[in-house]
Amino acid sequence: MTKRMMGLAVLALAAAGVLLFAQAKPSEAQSDGVKVYTQQGYYIKAKNSNNYAVKYSFSYTQTGYNDKGEVVSKEEMQDRNRTLLAGEERQLFTAPTNPQKRISYLITIDRVFDVTPIKEANRQK
Repeated sequence: MTKRMMGLAVLALAAAGVLLFAQAKPSEAQSDGVKVYTQQGYYIKAKNSNNYAVKYSFSYTQTGYNDKGEVVSKEEMQDRNRTLLAGEERQLFTAPTNPQKRISYLITIDRVFDVTPIKEANRQK
C-alpha cells in the first residue's frame, strides 16, 4: 500500500469516528428527583437529588452504527428496580462494545419512571 493510500485510509477512519462522535449527543431524563443521563453516549449514570433513598426504573434506546455512521441496529430496552441512596450519584453501565470494532453502540435515555421512596436498610444494588 502506498503512503498516499494509507493516508486516505486513515483519513476515512478518522471521518467515520468524527461522524459517530457527532451523533453521541448527551441525553437525559428525570422524574421525581432522579436523573438518568449519558456521557458521550457511552456511559450511563444516575443521580438522586432527594434526601431519601429511592427505587426507580428507566427506559433507553441502544443504537448500533457501522463504520460509515449508518444505523445497523436499534433496540428499545428497560432497566428496572435500581436503587440510589439519598444524594447518591453513580455510573450504572456502559454501552456494549463489538469485538471486531465494526459496530459502535450509543445509548439514548428515553424516560425515568416508577420512582419510589425506600428505607435505606432495604437497599439492593
